[in-house]
Amino acid sequence: MRHIWHPVSSVFMPDPPVLATPVLLNLLLRSGTGAELLYAGDRMWPALRDGSRVQVLPVEGDPVAGQIVLCSLQGVLDVLRVVEVRPEGLILAGDADAGATINIGSDQVLGLISTRGQPLSGMRRSFHRHVLDLRETVRTWSDANGDPSESVLSKYDYQAPFYADTPGDGIAPELLEWIQGEVPPGGRILVAGCGAGRECISLSRAGYQVAGIDFSPGMIELAEKAAASRKLDIRFQVADLRIHNEPVCSLDAVLFTYDVYSFIPKAADRVDALTRIGNWLRPEGAVFLSARRVGGLRMGTILTLQWALRRARGLPGGWGAGHTRWIAGDATLRRSFVQHFTLGMLLRETGSAGFVMGRRCGGHDILRKRLRTSPVRVSEPVSGDALGQEC
Repeated sequence: MRHIWHPVSSVFMPDPPVLATPVLLNLLLRSGTGAELLYAGDRMWPALRDGSRVQVLPVEGDPVAGQIVLCSLQGVLDVLRVVEVRPEGLILAGDADAGATINIGSDQVLGLISTRGQPLSGMRRSFHRHVLDLRETVRTWSDANGDPSESVLSKYDYQAPFYADTPGDGIAPELLEWIQGEVPPGGRILVAGCGAGRECISLSRAGYQVAGIDFSPGMIELAEKAAASRKLDIRFQVADLRIHNEPVCSLDAVLFTYDVYSFIPKAADRVDALTRIGNWLRPEGAVFLSARRVGGLRMGTILTLQWALRRARGLPGGWGAGHTRWIAGDATLRRSFVQHFTLGMLLRETGSAGFVMGRRCGGHDILRKRLRTSPVRVSEPVSGDALGQEC
């Protein structure tokens, strides 16, 4: 089941909140007396609630099914319940994680949480997530009081250092292969929302001339360091796609990283950005567009309810305006803006900017410039036998 808000959780040292690390926890637990932690998020709701304090005890013997454990997942601490104990390790899940499970080795368990209980079935975890989704629905906007995109900037500026520690770099192989089949070797590609530069690095290594823009200064700083350490010639720039410009006919392609198009709050700004991008492209240029899609009837119903609540409260935002959630350094749950799209919404916006939408691959739709000079009407249908098809 696809949920509109994914579960999030983290643990902090309290007073004042400081993100807990495996090294710090191991030092505290060596005393044998345990440690108090601050739990943030909703992954273990209702057993553990956002902002609750939990006592972590040293591990004595092997964990058993039903226990809540503090574990290290690729160096990041989290709190989960033991669903099953197997000879090769443990199967863990969050109490509100809708059927998802995680396999770990027993050596990844750092401590035990004093709360006990029985392992939950996937159905009960799914029920908990449904309840939380409905509670979250009544929040009708992101944290930003003015420009919703400021909530996105705050999120990525804060999270930039964590991206530097993410292992590996590059684009998903199927997406890179698709780009190579559509863009001539050695072509010039602009990456919109380049973040810490992972996609730019992958494209540069594939032989393209690459530039990256992002509105997060923290991300651009990391991207520049990553490219320099690999001795790659990539141009990075702090820029807002709503006002940024490139020379006319200077690019062979523009790649939007995942969901970046959805971070632009106003439809008029999105269409204007795409129209300018069309001017930057050479005649056979392409846009690889990624936007948050509405995933089924349930998600559409939640978005409709949010839209109705916003209208009743006199708040801005059209249908599909929503938010994602993240945990800040002060252990608070934050919300950042994201726009959800139906296929029809994307067709109207891209069509009014002068593009025809083609195949879909790796979470991206390919856009080509409409080869005619007459004005484009927003209501005009967009043709193409391969429309919306995955490669």
